[in-house]
Amino acid sequence: MKVKLLFKWFFVFSVLIVWSYFVISNVVTGSFAKDFNVPVYLQTPVGIERASSSEVLDFLFNHNFEIQKKIENIPEDKCSLRAENGNLIINEKDLGNKNKLSFHINFANNKGEGSLIGQKDRDRLSLSFDFKNLVKIDLNELILEASGKGNLNKEKLNFNSITLTLDKINKKISVSGDGLEATDMDASFIDGCGNEEKEFYVFVCNGLREERRSIEEVRMILDENPELIDMYGTLERLYKDYWWLILPEGFGIS
Repeated sequence: MKVKLLFKWFFVFSVLIVWSYFVISNVVTGSFAKDFNVPVYLQTPVGIERASSSEVLDFLFNHNFEIQKKIENIPEDKCSLRAENGNLIINEKDLGNKNKLSFHINFANNKGEGSLIGQKDRDRLSLSFDFKNLVKIDLNELILEASGKGNLNKEKLNFNSITLTLDKINKKISVSGDGLEATDMDASFIDGCGNEEKEFYVFVCNGLREERRSIEEVRMILDENPELIDMYGTLERLYKDYWWLILPEGFGIS
């Protein structure tokens, strides 16, 4: 009987310890949800750059600032596309509708290449091009700039600027350049070539403070901006005893 009673109290005591740990932990750390994973940047007179944890600490204690939430559309890492048919005119020659286009681009390293081939009767165009610049990307349209060279029969061609436009809604491709016009090409294969919304936060610096913020003031800022805790886990220790131990050497908090 005593053994059963002892076991029962031991079980209850263990549950209370676990419950207390989670409750106290939530109170100490501000009940932060770990689901942000949002990049944080600093905007200074020099420009915008990714913020390190030590820089965020410096802003929290020593700077006047505002935190701006921003959303930008960015392209997927890669874009591969093939298209055919359409209408092709080069240097006033009509090459008809038996045309083929392909390109592959890696936006991560800003490199890509492609080709355009068209032929009608004895007239044949063979063009290769290199990706130069992403002009526009949204849910409806992708516009790229490229440069290229090739041959129209035995005539060599050079294009300093070629514009490729993908109509995502109708899945049509057009290509234009100096003397070159391809329209209504049917996109037969599309991989990537989309865009997504990326959210990030920017610390906008408004100058140094005359006095450093207190730890209570810093904690209030973190309470209002829990995304900082998620991005920089060490900031969570600012809610604990001996919080100053995470500060960089020479930070000067007394």
